[in-house]
Amino acid sequence: LSTAGATNHLAPPCCPGLRYAPACTAGHETAPNSLIDAGPLNGGRPDLAKLVRLAPLRQIGPPRLRDLFISCSTSEESREWIDTNTATKAEKQPYKEILDEIWAEQQVDQVVVEYTALRVKLRGREPSILKTNEELNELCQAMAAMAPGRIVARKDTVEIDRQPEKVLEAIQAATKDYPAGEQDDVVIDKL
Repeated sequence: LSTAGATNHLAPPCCPGLRYAPACTAGHETAPNSLIDAGPLNGGRPDLAKLVRLAPLRQIGPPRLRDLFISCSTSEESREWIDTNTATKAEKQPYKEILDEIWAEQQVDQVVVEYTALRVKLRGREPSILKTNEELNELCQAMAAMAPGRIVARKDTVEIDRQPEKVLEAIQAATKDYPAGEQDDVVIDKL
C-alpha cells in the first residue's frame, strides 16, 4: 500500500499534507466530530486514555482494535465502542503462575521461552492451567503492556528480566494510579 500523495480530508486547510491525524501540529481546528479531537496531546479524550489503561486487562489486542478504527469515524462512535468493549469485568488470569514457569524455564536454559513449552509446563501444574499458545501470547502481551521493560512478549517466545514477584510488583505499581472505578478491574494476585 502506498500512501504517497494521500491526503486527509479531515485535515485543516493550513495543513493539506497531513495524512493520519485530523489535527495539525499548530493546534488549528479539526473537522467536527473527528475520531481524534484537537487539543494538546488529545487532552480532551478521556475515553482513549481509558482504552489504553484497560486494553491489557481486557485482552483487547490488535484484532479488536482494528474494529475500532474500521467501524468508528466520530468521537461519539469511538466513545461508544470503547465503553462497550471495556464494560465487562476482567477475569482473574494466572499471571503469577505464568511468570513462575517462564522464570523457571529461563533459569534452566538461559534462553527465551517458547509458548509451546510454557503451555506444556502450565498443563502439568496442579491444578492444571489450560491455555492455547495464542491465549498465552495475549496474556504475556497484556503483562508487557502493564509492566513495560519487565517482560518481552514476541509472537512465539516470551522472557522476563527479573523474578516473577518483581514483575507483579511493577504491574501493581503501574495500575495503582488508575481511576477509582477501574482499580477494581486489576485482578492480579496480591503479593
